[in-house]
Amino acid sequence: METNNQVAKDKHMIVKVKRDRIYGVDKYYPANKLARLAVDLAKTKQVTDGMIQCLKDYGYDVQVVSETETL
Repeated sequence: METNNQVAKDKHMIVKVKRDRIYGVDKYYPANKLARLAVDLAKTKQVTDGMIQCLKDYGYDVQVVSETETL
C-alpha cells in the first residue's frame, strides 16, 4: 500500500509537454515547471525526442497535454 509521501513523490515525477504540429512535424514545448527545468538545463526552448526518452529512462512520466492545460 502506498503512503501519502510516495503518492506526493510520484506527482512530482510527471513532466507535461504541449505538442504543436508545425508543417507536419511534431514539436514539444514545456507545460509545467519540471519540463521547463529540463529545457533550461539543456539550454533549448523545445523538449526533444531524445530528452523525452532520457526522462522516461530515469523514471519520469511524460504526458502530452492540451493547449488549455499549459503554464
